[in-house]
Amino acid sequence: MLIVPLRSEGVRKTVPVMVILLILVNALVFSAQQNDAVKELAADEFYKQSVLYRLEPEAYHQWLQTHAPTHSFRDEVRRLATQPLTDANREKLAEALQYDGVFLNELETARFIPVDTETRQQWQDARARFVALQRRSLTQSGAFVPREHRPHTWFTSMFLHGDPMHLIGNMVFLWLAGALLEALIGFGRFGALYLATGLVSCGLSWAISPQSAIPELGASGAISGVMGALATTYGARWIPCLFSVGLYAWRGRMQGYWLAVVWIAWEAVQWVFMASNVNRAAHIGGLVAGALLGMWLGQRKEVDQQTDHTSTQLPQQLRERARRQATELKFESAANTMLSVVRRTQQPDDWELLWAYTRHVLKTSTGQEIAQFILSARPQHPDTRHAVMAVQAQVRSQARK
Repeated sequence: MLIVPLRSEGVRKTVPVMVILLILVNALVFSAQQNDAVKELAADEFYKQSVLYRLEPEAYHQWLQTHAPTHSFRDEVRRLATQPLTDANREKLAEALQYDGVFLNELETARFIPVDTETRQQWQDARARFVALQRRSLTQSGAFVPREHRPHTWFTSMFLHGDPMHLIGNMVFLWLAGALLEALIGFGRFGALYLATGLVSCGLSWAISPQSAIPELGASGAISGVMGALATTYGARWIPCLFSVGLYAWRGRMQGYWLAVVWIAWEAVQWVFMASNVNRAAHIGGLVAGALLGMWLGQRKEVDQQTDHTSTQLPQQLRERARRQATELKFESAANTMLSVVRRTQQPDDWELLWAYTRHVLKTSTGQEIAQFILSARPQHPDTRHAVMAVQAQVRSQARK
């Protein structure tokens, strides 16, 4: 299932400067990662040629006799633990142990290394050299690994990506959701929210798996925060969306709060029932943090000012635009345009025009929303009573159908 937010008619078009800047930074960092494969290969070669390859897989094989592996490919490792330590199995265990945080914690105490002082010193020197070689890789030095307690990686990991498709997928969603949110809350607030939700996503991942040795990288936690904030910034208002399930896709609308709930619930379902290498905990952490920040940043009055797609135009120009739209029978557009005028002028004649256009589209969610706006803003106005009765009649009619 996929839900992609689209630009609504009421959101003014602006150049998403911060979104463009973030995309460029992510692209530049990814280009700098292109030499990492060579550096990581050199580290792996050192490992196989050092005393590490002789001692550590054997120690891991012994440890697995009384402990359960703690990484995602545990079933394969359990199988290896029941088999003799052949050359093929040694190589597989040497790779698997690097991601078993609980074992690595015990390994650092040298409990499983022979008590011979010279051998233990050789192992310690080789282990330090291996880690140093790994850290020459930008990916390895910047990825967030919960068990390693490296504070800078909470920040750097959100700009690293594993492969081109990982980068492209994240940047597409950053552009689609980020451009909308930046237009609503502004350049500086968007940047602060992006970084804050990225940090929270790492924090939840650490809280759930503090001993994990699996490197975590990617902008998806921060982008999830952007999506959560976009949804709650809209609140009860309707967001145009593209929905996709399998091969079927269609356009529709969903209220902002419900969109946040659906996104969080879908991530939770995938986390519980669909095994994958995607860090769903980070996504949920970003979504929840973004939703909460969006409720705080996207105060309704402030957002209404930002979503006025013609905020730089004079009310008279807006009235003329609404009349043209009504002449073309585009009453929904005309109502939205007059809504912008009313919020600025509060003049009785503008309220009359707003209702005149709205009554033509009461069968739509936009029309009902504007009618409810009239009710909340002018409860004593005669047009408001008409709006209420019309909405109630529409609801009764739909219920009978």
